[in-house]
Amino acid sequence: MLDISREELMEIVVSKVFSENDITRFRGCVARSISGMAEKKREKVFKGLSSQTLETILHGEINEEEINEELIRRQAEFYADQIAWNPSRALTALGKIFVSAYFHSMFSGGSTLGLEKVQQHKDKTLVYMVRHLSHLDYMFLGWKLGTNGMDIPSFAAGLNLFANPIISRTLKGWNAYTVDRGNTRDILYLKVLAEYAKTALEKGIHMAIFPEGTRSRSGKVLVPKRGLIDSVIAAQQNGADIYVVPVAISYDFVPEAPFFALDTAKSMQNGIMARFGNLRDFFTPGNNLLVSFGSPYSLGDYLSEQKSTNQRDLSKNVAKHFIEGIKEAVAVNPSALVAAAIGNILGLSRNIYPGFTVSESWLYDEAARLIDHFNNVGVRMDPRLENNLLLVIEEGLRPFVKQKFIRPSNEGGAEKQYCVVEPKIIIYYANTIRHHT
Repeated sequence: MLDISREELMEIVVSKVFSENDITRFRGCVARSISGMAEKKREKVFKGLSSQTLETILHGEINEEEINEELIRRQAEFYADQIAWNPSRALTALGKIFVSAYFHSMFSGGSTLGLEKVQQHKDKTLVYMVRHLSHLDYMFLGWKLGTNGMDIPSFAAGLNLFANPIISRTLKGWNAYTVDRGNTRDILYLKVLAEYAKTALEKGIHMAIFPEGTRSRSGKVLVPKRGLIDSVIAAQQNGADIYVVPVAISYDFVPEAPFFALDTAKSMQNGIMARFGNLRDFFTPGNNLLVSFGSPYSLGDYLSEQKSTNQRDLSKNVAKHFIEGIKEAVAVNPSALVAAAIGNILGLSRNIYPGFTVSESWLYDEAARLIDHFNNVGVRMDPRLENNLLLVIEEGLRPFVKQKFIRPSNEGGAEKQYCVVEPKIIIYYANTIRHHT
């Protein structure tokens, strides 16, 4: 990570917001923000103003006409402070040691595809466009990069994850910056956030971005949200030398999947289980994951090939291109293969209901057909799929059987059958590679 301090970055961001915008347009949103602040926070943010002005602010009696440049600057500085990372070499080093030791002891670790090509571009400003299935995505991306001699990128995380001071300090120490998704109508906040991401990239800070904007509840790759993508384009147009790296993490077991697929996340949205899912079952021996890196490419070269001069159209095209890159990077692992095979069988027979039974031979034939198809069209595959197909199927079934989403049986010595107890879960995992099938 480059040697630019948190304070320097914040100062540059606020200065750019003021020099490049008509600040009078921010008066309304600042007045509303001040009125909505808790009194203690107002006192902290606007400390040092004249006693009369501070008294007015503290009692929430300020209106749009009374918002001057100093108040707008204070509000911008508050947003910059809320957003900004606070990198710590000590926390990063400790995190590498702890995460590596914990991951290797608690589950079967993980592997990578395509990392060697990324390492060849480590001197560039790298923007990782990452598929978003789990809150753990960034942790595993950072782990695989950090333990292979690469800088850990900065990344955006929802403000709700920073409520606990210890977690907040840890995340910011690991290069996280915050995004307040509930503040998307405040144009000053959006300007500060966009300028923060743009300035960080211009300073050569690597960044991980989730272009889908949220975790996929269905397992499918979602349509992109422009958000920070506009900042990436602006940084490149302003002289940054950005290389884009598509990334997709394939999990044997996605911790949040049961809550998303079974529609229980809303009822648990304030709990740790809704945020991180079933971590107990995730961190068990046998579980694995694959971090698949697409080939890095120059964003400058891609932009130079675009015919549209309209910035909005350009942004849409770039966002779509990023998503297509992510889709190509998605690798098929055993659990996704088994789910896709069962999903195809369920779809073909139009019997998508709990209790549907699939025979081992039926599952074997469909899995073999899918592997042939993936090989023919050049889909990335987990190296484990090179094993004997019966072993691959057994590996793919394991997380579903463990969670009792599938129940195996071979009563009377007949051919083994698999009863699908929770078809929505199976469809979720099938959806993770649906674009390949």
